[in-house]
Amino acid sequence: MRRHGVWLCILFLTMRILARSVGAQEMSEIIKSAPIKSDEELAELVAQLNQPKTHFKALSTLVHFSLLKPWCMPSMTCLSGDAKFDDLEDKTRELLTSWINPGTIAELMDSSDNELRRWALLVFKTPLNQAKPFPAAEEWLAMVPKVELLAVEGDVSVRDQAVFVLAQCPGTREFLDQRALVEQSASVLRFLLTGRTREERDARFNARLADLLKSADPEVRLEALSFVAGDHFHGPDSQTQFDARVLDAILPLTRSESEKERAEATYAVAMIRSIDPVRSHAAIVELARDPSGLVRRWIAFGLTDAPGSPETLAIVSALLADPVPQVRYMTTIALGPEKFVKTLQQLTTCDDPETAKNAASTLKGLAQRESREKR
Repeated sequence: MRRHGVWLCILFLTMRILARSVGAQEMSEIIKSAPIKSDEELAELVAQLNQPKTHFKALSTLVHFSLLKPWCMPSMTCLSGDAKFDDLEDKTRELLTSWINPGTIAELMDSSDNELRRWALLVFKTPLNQAKPFPAAEEWLAMVPKVELLAVEGDVSVRDQAVFVLAQCPGTREFLDQRALVEQSASVLRFLLTGRTREERDARFNARLADLLKSADPEVRLEALSFVAGDHFHGPDSQTQFDARVLDAILPLTRSESEKERAEATYAVAMIRSIDPVRSHAAIVELARDPSGLVRRWIAFGLTDAPGSPETLAIVSALLADPVPQVRYMTTIALGPEKFVKTLQQLTTCDDPETAKNAASTLKGLAQRESREKR
């Protein structure tokens, strides 16, 4: 069980990286272009915060700087690999905590900048996330109409967080129910829909999700596919029990003209294949011949139910010899990297820097695990 957990963690991190396409090189570029590069520059921004003419610009710079690293939130500590950058960001986050008040949050929510809006919602105080008594409760709850506006007008990440905040505030259920009728984002819709039981909630969600997957808008379909594919990363209590309506809507998308859509559909089918193993397997086998490496990198995740069959062995053999390094790497992760040490060693010198780095990291993890097991 412990070994299984280690590789689930590696798989989680790898997929997060692939989903956001942010690697070491891009992180390096982010650091180079960061608006704060020294304690002196940070001190200057602090001084500007207290000047009416420069207050908002300084606040905006500080908030953007605190959100530069992918997947980080105000309450999280994430390392970039650059100690100086991480230290400056930690100081910035600590500084911003003293500005979490109704006035500042209202100012940020009124901005047209979705990153500023999202940060404001991430730190928004509600009766459920604060200890009792709740200081300035009336001032915070008076801003609920602003949050409702963001639940309508914001981008997906803003709407998602706005709905999360509203669900924690009294008197918002009618508004949330109305939004559920028109929301086009799967991730936002998941927060909006309710039911007397988990089964009822999931059934309602699956019906709407199937509609989103059939949307004429490719961005709506792609976001819905990403939601299905990534749902297994949620905790057991938060996972959705998808049904045949969802799989039926996804399978045609595996033949989409869009490479990106086919890739997401492949990943999604692999993750929910237990709904209909026969049709899912047939789709995965067909997709193993897809001309796109973005598609083929997910194939092995759909083949783990019958790893020893002649058909599976033939497909895996082809994947391990795939000309795209990322396909070879993801195949080892799907089937157990400890079985493919030689392949991983070869990948450390491949012409894809990010895959080479991931392969080296995986080998390091294997060595550390082996060392622990010998103790």
